[in-house]
Amino acid sequence: MTMTKQTIALSALIAGLSAVPAMADASTGAYVFGQTTHARETEGKKDVANGLGAGVGYRFTENIALEGGYTGLKDRDNGMADQTANIRAVGILPVTEQIEVFGKVGYARTGTTLGNHAKDGLTAGVGASYALDKNWAIRADYDRLKDNGEQRINAYSAGMQYKF
Repeated sequence: MTMTKQTIALSALIAGLSAVPAMADASTGAYVFGQTTHARETEGKKDVANGLGAGVGYRFTENIALEGGYTGLKDRDNGMADQTANIRAVGILPVTEQIEVFGKVGYARTGTTLGNHAKDGLTAGVGASYALDKNWAIRADYDRLKDNGEQRINAYSAGMQYKF
C-alpha cells in the first residue's frame, strides 16, 4: 500500500469513527486525546526525543475500543526526529468508576516523514486513565514501537482525554 493510500485509509477511518453517534450506554462513544511524549530508541544511537501527539478513538463496549493517532518527535540536539501514525485495538479493564487500565496492539508507520522512506511495524502498549468527570480524564501511556528493521522506540506519554 502506498503512503497516499495509507493516509486516505487512516483519514477515512478517523472521520468514520468521529461521525458515529454516541450510544445510550455512557461507557461507549467517541473520544479525542492529546499528549506530551518522551521517547528513546533502544537500538543504534539510542537517541532521545520529546514531542506532542493527538488521537481519536471510538469505544464500542466497556472493554473494547479502536484508536488512531499521530505523534511528532524532535530531538533537542541533532538526533531522532520522527513522526508516527498508528491505528490500534484497545482492551480496557475498569478498575473503579474513575480508574481504568488498558492494553493496546496495532500498526504504526514511523520515519522522519511518513512518506516512502518511513518504516511500518507493530506497536503495543499499556496505559491507565483517571476520570475527572463524565467527559474529561487524565491519561498515561507506554508504547513500544518496532519497525521492520532494527529500530525500536520506547515512548512514554501523558495527557488529557475528552469523551463526547
